[in-house]
Amino acid sequence: MISTTASAKPLQYDGCVVLAPMVRIGTLPSRLLALRFGADIAYSEEMIDFRMLKTKRVENELLHTVDFVMEDGTVALQICPEERGKVVFQLGTSNSRRAVKVAKMVEKDVSGIDVNMGCPKTFSVSGGMGAALLKQPELAKEILSELVKHVNIPVTCKIRCLDTLEDTIAFAKMAESTGIAALALHGRNKEERPKHQCRYSYIKKVAQALTIPVIANGGSGEIKEHSDIEKFRLACGASSVMVARAAEWNVSIFRKEGILSKDQLINEYIKVAIDYDNHWTNTKYCVQQILGSDVQSDEGTQLLASKCPEDIYSVYNMMDYYNDVHARHELYRQTRREIEERGYDDIKGLKVKIVRDEQSRVVSYESNLLYDRKVSEGNQTPKMYLYNYLRRTGELFSSKPSFHMETEEGGRRFRSTMEYGGIKYISNRWHKRKMWAEQAVSQIYMQLNDIGDWTSEGKDLKPSAGGDARSKELRLSFNNESIDVKIDLDSNGKVISYSTSHIFHCNLSKDSSPVDRLCQYLLQKQLEEPEYDMVSSSGDVISSCTLRHSGVEYTVNSCYSNKKAATNAVCQLYLLIHKIPSSTVDDPIITLNSNSTR
Repeated sequence: MISTTASAKPLQYDGCVVLAPMVRIGTLPSRLLALRFGADIAYSEEMIDFRMLKTKRVENELLHTVDFVMEDGTVALQICPEERGKVVFQLGTSNSRRAVKVAKMVEKDVSGIDVNMGCPKTFSVSGGMGAALLKQPELAKEILSELVKHVNIPVTCKIRCLDTLEDTIAFAKMAESTGIAALALHGRNKEERPKHQCRYSYIKKVAQALTIPVIANGGSGEIKEHSDIEKFRLACGASSVMVARAAEWNVSIFRKEGILSKDQLINEYIKVAIDYDNHWTNTKYCVQQILGSDVQSDEGTQLLASKCPEDIYSVYNMMDYYNDVHARHELYRQTRREIEERGYDDIKGLKVKIVRDEQSRVVSYESNLLYDRKVSEGNQTPKMYLYNYLRRTGELFSSKPSFHMETEEGGRRFRSTMEYGGIKYISNRWHKRKMWAEQAVSQIYMQLNDIGDWTSEGKDLKPSAGGDARSKELRLSFNNESIDVKIDLDSNGKVISYSTSHIFHCNLSKDSSPVDRLCQYLLQKQLEEPEYDMVSSSGDVISSCTLRHSGVEYTVNSCYSNKKAATNAVCQLYLLIHKIPSSTVDDPIITLNSNSTR
C-alpha cells in the first residue's frame, strides 16, 4: 500500500516559507521542486469540489503515487510520498457539504486543507467560490466550521483584502473563530492586480489582531531573490510568507544558495515531469512560464510548436533521460504482462487465452497484441477496415460491435474489450490513447477471424500531415459574418481541435462577455475550468490563443491587442461551436448560500 499520509506531528504554519496555490503551476513537479529547493509547505493548485467528487482514488504502483483520477482517465491530482507532511490541498467550494466530502476523500494523503476565499477569477466568482465568499461571511464561516469539525488535519483559508481595513480584520477574526490553524492574506483586493501596490499595512494589522499564524502573500513584485522573502515577512509583520508569481517564474527562489538559471531550472523541471509522467501540456505550460520573455527565442518557438511530449524533450535534449525512464517503466510493465500472460496459446500469430463456458463454447479471447499505428499510417486503421468489412457483408446492419474501455491505475493508459456475436475480444496491453486500444482489439478480432489485410485497403483515405489526424471545414455565422473553422479529427473521426483565423469583435461588458457566459455555462453543467495558452508576437499583442477543454483544443490564430480580447475571442469560438445561447447568463448557476449537493 502506498502511503502519503502526513506524519503524526501536525503541520506547523509559523515561521514558514510556502509555495502558493496556483492553477496549472501547483502540480506535482513544481511542488516537489519547491520543497527540494527549501520551501517548508507546498499548496496544490485549486481543485473544484464538484470535479474532485467525480474522481476515484488510485494507488499508482509504478510511480509510487496516489492519483485522483477522472472517469476519462485524466489525473486531477497526484501526490507522492516525498511530500509527506508538507503538502496542503486547496479546495474551491461554495458548499459546506461538498467541501467536507472532498476533504474526507483526501485527508489521509495530504497534511492540510485550505479553502480558497481570495481568487478573483471569473470562473471562481461566478460559481460563488474564491473571492465571492468574502461577500458571504456566514457561508464562509459555515464551510470552515464544518471542515474543522469533520477532518483530522489542519484547516486554513486564503483570503484577499476587503474594501476597508476594518472589514478585512472582521472577516479574518470570523475565520479564526471557526478553529482554523492559520490564515493567508493576499495584500490586494478583488479588483486589484499585480501592478497595484501590495497593502503591507493591512497584512500587519490583521497579523496583530489574530492569535493564529498569518501568512503574507502578494509580494512577488518585490521578491527577486531568497533573502527578499524574509524582508517581505518583516515588512508585513506576518508569521510566514507565501510566494506565488516569483515561484511561478523560477521555483528555485526558495534556494538559500541562490536561484538557478532558466536552463538549469527547466532541465530539473523536465526530469521530475518525466519521472512522474506529468501530462505534457502541463509541462509545456510551466516551462513557458519559466521562459518568460524568452518564449520569443528560437527555443521558445520550438516549445510553442510542440504537439507531444517527445517534441518538448527534444527541444531541451532530454530524450536520453526520457528513454531511460521509459525503458524502466516498460520493464516493470513487461514483468507484469508476463505474469498476466501465463496460460496463453499461440493462435494465428497471436498470444491468446481462450475462456470457455461449461458447454465448451468460447466466451472470450484475450490477447497481448499492442497496436502499432505505423502499419496503418496513410491507410485505413483496423477499426475502419472492420466496419467497412461488416458493412460490405451486411452484418453491420443487424448488429454492431460494442467497445468497453478500462483505465489503468493512475489513469494514464487504456485497454479495450470488443463484444461482438456474443463473444468478447480483449486486449490486455495498455495503450496511451483510447483510440489505439480500440484499434488493438479490432485487429485481434480480424486476425482470429481471418479478415483480410487492413494495411492494403482504403488507400484513398489519406491522413493529413499529422499522421492519424484528418481535417474538414465548418462554416459558422457570427454578427452577420461567415466564419471558416478548420476541424481536425483523429483516426476514429473524433474531433481533437477547432481553429480559425477569424477576428472576433466581442461584447466585453460584465456578465455578457464570452468569458463570463462560458464560465457560467460550465459551472451550470458542473464541468471543469478551461485552460488557456497564448502566443505573443510583440509586447502585449497576442497572435494566437488556444482554449483546452475536455481533451479538445479551440484556437484563434489572429492578432488581439491584449490577453482579455484574445481570451474572449476563443471563448466566443467555443460558444458558437457548441451552440450555447446568450440566454445562459440569465440562468441561476450556483446559489451562494445553498447547501445543495448538486
